[in-house]
Amino acid sequence: MWSTTGGGAKAGEDSITGTLTELKEELGITLNKENLTFIGSFIRFNDFVEIFVANINIDINNIKIAKDEVQDVKWITIDGYAKMIEDGRAVPTSFNIFKNYYQKYYKKPIEIEDGKPIIVDDH
Repeated sequence: MWSTTGGGAKAGEDSITGTLTELKEELGITLNKENLTFIGSFIRFNDFVEIFVANINIDINNIKIAKDEVQDVKWITIDGYAKMIEDGRAVPTSFNIFKNYYQKYYKKPIEIEDGKPIIVDDH
């Protein structure tokens, strides 16, 4: 089954650092926080989930996957992933969250408050 990339921050680590660490460990992708766009957050059972989009072009041939965590990678459109879910080939949970937050928050300005990204009201 396909799923979107995910992971967690370690104790004492903010979500941006955790995201950058997960991308490096799982996919061999080195980014800076400036490459990330925060698109939303929500509370899960025992934790907070914060969703980012990486704003950078990456050659898929340069991705180095951690075989114990990732089986394969591919680029896909939002509509293409929705079709994979419909066909039973992808996990819907993280994608639905991503799609909803992407449409609502992408390219909104943020500030960091107490180590958490906060969307700035641009009114």
